[in-house]
Amino acid sequence: MCLPATCNDGLTNGGETDVDCGGDTTCPRCDDGLVCRTDADCTSGYCNGICALPAPQFGYPPSNFDPSALSWRTASGLVLDCGQSRFDTSTLTFGNWCGEVEPVPVRLTQVNGPDVIVLPVLGVDVAAGSSLRLTGSLPVILAVFGNATIAGTIDASANGTTPGAGGDWSCGASKGGDGSGDCDGGGGGG
Repeated sequence: MCLPATCNDGLTNGGETDVDCGGDTTCPRCDDGLVCRTDADCTSGYCNGICALPAPQFGYPPSNFDPSALSWRTASGLVLDCGQSRFDTSTLTFGNWCGEVEPVPVRLTQVNGPDVIVLPVLGVDVAAGSSLRLTGSLPVILAVFGNATIAGTIDASANGTTPGAGGDWSCGASKGGDGSGDCDGGGGGG
């Protein structure tokens, strides 16, 4: 006895593109990673044989990191509007992140410099009166795949004996001091 195809029978049948989803059916659209034929088969609205959001692209090739090494699928847009938000590259910890999803930090090795921490985000907005404070022993790259609106402050500067992100990475005897040695402990932004 044959039963009619349904959207909850655990099979790919009745015009579905994957198990119980997609195709020219009344079944739900397919989630990322499932088989599709057209964009309409996918919850994300993107089909390349498999439902998946396309990798974000930069309008230029970054010279200091490879975007394909990033966990961009876990990236989200970021709105910091609740005072001072913090990220420490030494401990990979976030503070006061305004209820936003924290980006997944990616540690990348450079040939002629220290490792760097890349924070991939689809967009960033630092509101007026708010700031993003970056500290720690490694430099940080904000890899913004979309729009960046900075009405507030992104601060990677040294503060007393606390270096900015990546500050003092090659300062020898002056490392960790109060800025009175050969290095001033400051990080930098670009």
